[in-house]
Amino acid sequence: MEVIQNRLVLVLSIIALMVGGLWFISAPSLETASVFIPGLIGVAANLRLMMSFGKPPRHASNADLHRYRQGLRKQFSEYINTAAAHDLREDCIVHDIERLDQYPNIDERDGGVSPWFRVGLMGATDEGVLIGYHWTYATQVNGEWYEDHSEDLDRVKVMLIGVIPYEQIEDVNFEGDDFYNKPHIYCHFAYNGEPSKRMFFGVEHKDPHSNHRHYSDLGPFKLP
Repeated sequence: MEVIQNRLVLVLSIIALMVGGLWFISAPSLETASVFIPGLIGVAANLRLMMSFGKPPRHASNADLHRYRQGLRKQFSEYINTAAAHDLREDCIVHDIERLDQYPNIDERDGGVSPWFRVGLMGATDEGVLIGYHWTYATQVNGEWYEDHSEDLDRVKVMLIGVIPYEQIEDVNFEGDDFYNKPHIYCHFAYNGEPSKRMFFGVEHKDPHSNHRHYSDLGPFKLP
């Protein structure tokens, strides 16, 4: 549904840009500029989507998409279970597939989302890969949970977890590289420049026998 909406916005933006541009050329004014400028902004905001027109879909059918999701889930689950059994650190590096060449450098002047960063590898569900940003605390207010940096004794220790849908993942290197010998996830930062479709407060539950951890969803991430 989100993709359909974005394509509709892009088509309308292109129409507004073409009509408004011709009108502005024939009669330059603030009024005519007010038509084509929003179209220009809409096209720029959906430039990546526009460049994808004419390319074959990554998954030809829902069946292909299902197989792709299940295949990645199996690979991640096997890796996480093996790491837990050997009491190994479970973390990874997430890369923006559009900015691959910026790894392993870091531009301190860039105030946006880094093209790569290290997070915890927390699990694999039907929804996607779970990555852990950091430990924090949450407290409940009027039935909803918020991040809490106070010293309130009623607050709950949680992991801030993001969900990367499998279909946004282009490749995974479970062996690591010369800089970092843990898994590397190469994906699209498709959600307002972030790789996670949603973020939630996860309460950790650890199996004392297998050392495996899973996280119950306390609620969506919200700032106080």
